[in-house]
Amino acid sequence: MISGATLILLKPEGNLNLAYVTKTIEKKQVTFVVFSPTFTRALVAYFGLAKTADQCFATLQRVNSGGEPLPWLLTKQLHALLPAGTVHHNIHGASECCIGISYRVPRDNSDKTENNISHEIIVPCGRPSFNMAAYLVNENLQLITEIGQLGEILYSGGGVFKRYLNDVEKTEKVLIKLPYITGGEQVLYRTGDIAKYTKDGNLVVVGRQDFQFKIQDQRIEAAEVEHFIMAYSPSLISNCVVSKAVHEEQDHLIAYLAVGSNGDKIPIDDIRRYCEQHLASYSVPSLFIVLPKLPVLPTGKIDRSQVRHAFFVHVDEK
Repeated sequence: MISGATLILLKPEGNLNLAYVTKTIEKKQVTFVVFSPTFTRALVAYFGLAKTADQCFATLQRVNSGGEPLPWLLTKQLHALLPAGTVHHNIHGASECCIGISYRVPRDNSDKTENNISHEIIVPCGRPSFNMAAYLVNENLQLITEIGQLGEILYSGGGVFKRYLNDVEKTEKVLIKLPYITGGEQVLYRTGDIAKYTKDGNLVVVGRQDFQFKIQDQRIEAAEVEHFIMAYSPSLISNCVVSKAVHEEQDHLIAYLAVGSNGDKIPIDDIRRYCEQHLASYSVPSLFIVLPKLPVLPTGKIDRSQVRHAFFVHVDEK
């Protein structure tokens, strides 16, 4: 806005109404938007129902993707909706250290990077800005430099925040000093995001620490299971979340599936067999729950905490 731009605010929960969002972009002649991958999937499905995006997005000059790992296939689908001259950036960051710290413009197949967790082709986020630094560390907070090895992203630099207001305990959990990494007393922010380096030094974000579970003493990556469920048929399944639930003192891996845009019935037995062919036995969900849609946060990301409530509703109904 300091350069003369106008900020367009949607009405409360307006981001949940795709017709309203697209109409606002068209009516207000919006030039710059930020879409999460979850919102982008919904947008692609919306325009897949015999609608055209040409008129709605005619004024868009730049689109940023962020908040979640961005699959290359989804990028291709988004590009099909955008004007030829629109620039698309994939960004990574946090409110605590400025959104969009690192970015990369997705271009062609040469940018494809295989996700170690989900075997899915995802778009790199690029490198930190000139006044920031990024580090990858393992569980013991030791520096990772090897290409392809997964670790947590830590940020340092001018964009890192000072503290959470009136919350010393939370502040001390995420702001740390590791002189053996930084070479000084710089403060590091722990993002909780898991990433790896590509051969050219770009960051590829693959998920969150929060989305790892242990069942039968085996570590399960939610992203891996979600990928294979979605891979069965993207047209039948618009989105998927996998989480752990405890019932009668036993751990269960639950898959929550959102019905695709065509509204066809999801063949659970076939999906289960497909997972059994591609996943270890302990990674195959014990229960598949089909929902009309998955709840989302105001940011456009899937609200995983709300999704888990569907399991207890399912148990009560039984």
